[in-house]
Amino acid sequence: MQLHRLLAAAVLAALLAAPASGLVLGLDYGLGASPAHIHFQGHNYSVWAGKMATYLGGTLGNPLPPNDGVFSGYSFCVDLENFIGLPTEYEVELLSSDQLSHGSRAAWLYNVYAPAAGTAVKASALQLAIWDVVYDNGDGLGTGAFRYTGGLSSQTVTEANSLLAASVGKSSTAGYLKPTGTYGQAMLHTVPEPGTLGLLGFGLLSLAGLKFRRRR
Repeated sequence: MQLHRLLAAAVLAALLAAPASGLVLGLDYGLGASPAHIHFQGHNYSVWAGKMATYLGGTLGNPLPPNDGVFSGYSFCVDLENFIGLPTEYEVELLSSDQLSHGSRAAWLYNVYAPAAGTAVKASALQLAIWDVVYDNGDGLGTGAFRYTGGLSSQTVTEANSLLAASVGKSSTAGYLKPTGTYGQAMLHTVPEPGTLGLLGFGLLSLAGLKFRRRR
């Protein structure tokens, strides 16, 4: 009986905590290539293009990832207006990618290609494609408000343009981790959808209740 109560309490806590702000996000080096040279908002930057190892549920301060929080996959940056150092931690709120500019197309790229981005070329190409979609409506890396200017292999650029072509007209939903303070970068990350969490919680609670009735 106590196990069932603990299970129910854990499920309810997860459901209540999922949409809340104040979630601590920890980021560490993942997989990619550095540097990528870009032109953005009239300035030339040297940025790290790749996917970042993501940790959630830690506490601000030391220790930093990977010694704090729980590893929850990889994130891709959707914020070129702020800079961070790795490893790092900061508070975020969990939102839907629909609240991000061109977020549905960027989410499709993330959901389809992030799981298979297991090389530096693929991870860097996906990051460039996501940036171009979010900041330049995916018009290609060589023109517009966001432009790639050098630093990576020609194979990476070819891959990124291929991803952009494949994403035209596509849409999906992912997690959008938005900083709540003055420090941090917004990230695209996969999270369970609220509806999925709700069904999972209902199923676990029903199962616990059924077992309890049988025992009685």
